[in-house]
Amino acid sequence: MRFEPIGDDPGVVDAEAQRWRQLARGMAGVAREVGAQVDAVAAAWPEGGAAVLAVAEARACGDDAGEAAHAYDRAASLLEGLVDPSRRWRRQVAELEEAWQVLSQAEEQARSASRSDLGDPHSAARIVRAQHLLALAVARTGHPSAASVDVAYDRLRRQAKGHVDDVACRLGRLAAQGAAALPGTGVGMGGVSRFRTELRLLADGTRAQGRLAHEVSRLVDDGVLPAEAAGWDAASFGAYVQVHPEVAALLVDRRPVTEAGAGGALGSLPVLGVGPSVPGVPSPMESLAPFLATLGPATAPTLTSVGDPGWPRRLAVREAFEALTPSEQQLAALIWPGVVGNLSGAPFGVRATANHVRVVAAAREQERRNAARGRDAWREGQVGGAGPTGSAYGWSRLERDRAHLAQLRILAADPSRRVVWFDNTGDGSVVELHGALTAATVGVGVFVPGTGAELGGHATNVARSQSWVHASAGRVAMVTWMGGDLPDDVPTDAPFRDYADRLAPRLASFSQDLRQEIDHSPAARHEVDGPNGPRSGPAVTVIGHSYGGAVVGTSEQYGLDADKIIHVESAGAGHDVGELGDLRPGRCDARRYAITAAADPIRLSQGVQVPTEGPWGLLLPDGVKDATKDLGHGAEPGTLYRVERLTGDHGADGRLLAPWTAHSGVLDVGAEGWRNIHRVLNGESPLGQ
Repeated sequence: MRFEPIGDDPGVVDAEAQRWRQLARGMAGVAREVGAQVDAVAAAWPEGGAAVLAVAEARACGDDAGEAAHAYDRAASLLEGLVDPSRRWRRQVAELEEAWQVLSQAEEQARSASRSDLGDPHSAARIVRAQHLLALAVARTGHPSAASVDVAYDRLRRQAKGHVDDVACRLGRLAAQGAAALPGTGVGMGGVSRFRTELRLLADGTRAQGRLAHEVSRLVDDGVLPAEAAGWDAASFGAYVQVHPEVAALLVDRRPVTEAGAGGALGSLPVLGVGPSVPGVPSPMESLAPFLATLGPATAPTLTSVGDPGWPRRLAVREAFEALTPSEQQLAALIWPGVVGNLSGAPFGVRATANHVRVVAAAREQERRNAARGRDAWREGQVGGAGPTGSAYGWSRLERDRAHLAQLRILAADPSRRVVWFDNTGDGSVVELHGALTAATVGVGVFVPGTGAELGGHATNVARSQSWVHASAGRVAMVTWMGGDLPDDVPTDAPFRDYADRLAPRLASFSQDLRQEIDHSPAARHEVDGPNGPRSGPAVTVIGHSYGGAVVGTSEQYGLDADKIIHVESAGAGHDVGELGDLRPGRCDARRYAITAAADPIRLSQGVQVPTEGPWGLLLPDGVKDATKDLGHGAEPGTLYRVERLTGDHGADGRLLAPWTAHSGVLDVGAEGWRNIHRVLNGESPLGQ
């Protein structure tokens, strides 16, 4: 045969449609059964808030079953609508096969006749006859040649594939909709049976909490949660904690226990293996509570690390959480937020839930801290006679404290914010994900701000990150990364390397967390060009602004995992980095860009590196002659080999940026530099200088 059949066998498609129709009928029956069992569920919970919750859960089961039935019914209709096109495609392929055979034979005869001796009268007759037969074949088939039949087949195949792909996409969404309505039950009649079983489990309240019901009961027994919490799901648990910060504070201090059997129902939960024993990683077959309790601190990358030293621990943590159902993951985050919030390897959604609890507790503590500092400032100002500014916590400090508290309250009020790292010490540190990691994601950016960035000004940096997310219509996700204290002041803090030295290993470690999260998300299905050839997942672009550029440059020496790096008005490529070869081996293949506005005064300090030891140290006071506080941040990024300079001199209004606005104006929405960053994030070609 010349042509392969197009599409699935119509009989198989019809049988699959009937299977989905049967699923729809089964789920519709479950919905009806739920209505008849609501009274039975109410009888099993005779009084209190738990009764109200149980009945509401039963009714929710009925709604879920009805939603799944509707989704499966539409899926069956989609497949039934594919049966007739499948038959038509098969018939058309058969017609094209016949046409090709007829035309190819006629064309072969014509070619054979044309090779005959033209002086022979019989040859001339054969040529005429062959041409006549070819004309009849063309008229019979409706195709001018066999080659045109090939073209027609390819056209039909593309049309059919487009139709089938559209049906498959819509069918996938409906299947996901049905599965989402039945968490943990799966798709199929087996799922219907398990759904009925879960409905019966409502009688003892275990459906919502799964294998963590015992841990919730312990919180009730300890007086942390009210009695009705025994029937709560993760959403109800989280809503309660949001309006009870004193409970959030108790949960933040809670730790998993290691005694045999003390883990409650969780003690029977297996954790998937990760191979041979690794130092610092508990035995992979331990249950989750002791696993978390004995996990120990993460291994931070060093300048001499080979590969990712935190990988075994990160993988073990991920597998431990993937052994839980989604609802159990969320409950684990709520029960042990102090452990899970910044836990490398835990899914970002789980970390965000835990960190919301930590933010709620931190807001309460910050209120008390601000009140105490305010009293101290007033007292010292009055007693010293020098006014409020005479206090170590003068009005400028108090204003920063108020901004700090305001941001905590904003984060605490919105549990949908995805804070994947949080620490309220010092000026506060926060790492937040914006946008979703979907199959449509082509780029993920990490924005590292510079001098003056602190939790009180988090909203400014969030707005910058979100501007690229919104402008990309779902194709880009962003992370605002402020994983620790950044310099407070330009003349006294920013010239020194110590902030970058402390932050760089954290950024490198987080980049590995981000890569793992991408690999476990729908975005991993999107193939992109990596530094070493095509790979799965969107390109990761790390953007360092001002002192953040020095952090990014130094982080490269600790194994930063990035496909693209953009230095924006950067302080430098990293201390002691004078050329591309000074970076770690294996990272020289990342694509690098530099944006520095011509009017930005930071140009005067780029490339200047003066150690506080040696001859230059004689010019500095003894108090700053610390070997870990060398001045300067290495070479100007744009001077390094293979670093592409991008334009960024014009603001959003098209005018040249002034010296007093250039440093931050390059990031204003619509500015020339902002547009170039947008192009890089979306995989487009930026505008070079």
